[in-house]
Amino acid sequence: MQATRESAFRKEGLGARVAPFALGALVGLLHVVFQDLREGDVDQIVLGLLGTLAVVAAAMVVPWQRLPPALEALVPYLCITLVFALCMSSEGPKTPFGLLLLLPDFWLALYGTRTQLAVGFGLSAVVLFVPGSIDPISGRISHLYVEQGLLMIALFVPMCLTTQSLVMRIRRQRSEVEALSLTDPLTGVAMLDFDHLKRFNDTHGHQVGDRLLAEATAAWQRHLRDADLLARVGGEEFIVVLPECDTQLAVQIVDRLRAATPFGQTCSAGVARWDGSESVEDLIGRADAALYQAKEQERDRTVVPERIS
Repeated sequence: MQATRESAFRKEGLGARVAPFALGALVGLLHVVFQDLREGDVDQIVLGLLGTLAVVAAAMVVPWQRLPPALEALVPYLCITLVFALCMSSEGPKTPFGLLLLLPDFWLALYGTRTQLAVGFGLSAVVLFVPGSIDPISGRISHLYVEQGLLMIALFVPMCLTTQSLVMRIRRQRSEVEALSLTDPLTGVAMLDFDHLKRFNDTHGHQVGDRLLAEATAAWQRHLRDADLLARVGGEEFIVVLPECDTQLAVQIVDRLRAATPFGQTCSAGVARWDGSESVEDLIGRADAALYQAKEQERDRTVVPERIS
């Protein structure tokens, strides 16, 4: 999977990925800037602002599509280096700078590999412990600084690892969908969504709602063929990939799934068949549009787009 993983910068717009992290970095730096303005530490202000602009410029200007995918991690690593420089230049508390490490580590959790994230954790640990661990006056270990570093690591690591696990699961499901759906024109894709699930949860409680999702998944699996793939893609939305299946058979299978839904609950579905050339996104988009039509048509039904019957 990792060997065939396309570059995160190549698959989607880099600007959309950089923007929220750059905004978060600027907000964090502005907090520090206002503090430094009161203390008159102009050099640190200049270092922080210029460093942030340099990292953003590197992300936007460097031709990443021509470079090996492994080099993508240079952007968050540069951010960690910038935070290290800020910590080394500061004589005051390092906590505001340390919090900025969450941004590059979270970036790596979303778009990097496990190895890249592990390297990010290692670099972040250096930033958290090296600059202020030794009290410059007494020469002793600063227990307060070490405690702050340990607290941040206790927050960063579980959050980032959990995020990366979820992202990798979604990537695997998407790869499976792509592998199955773009190999045979007789491939159907269905989107299923429970009807009025919020009302069901409000009436019976969220624990019963969770049981509904689990038991429905198990019941649906029993009505699928060995080659079919069922995956949950949202809170109450599921996708079914149906290889070697024309539209008529796909509708029959999906109707069996809807009939097997437990707790007397109903669901709506949209079914689309691959046209042999469209992308996975377009195929799923047509199925999702058909699902939306089913929702508009009083729900509890299966709808097929007019195109490609």
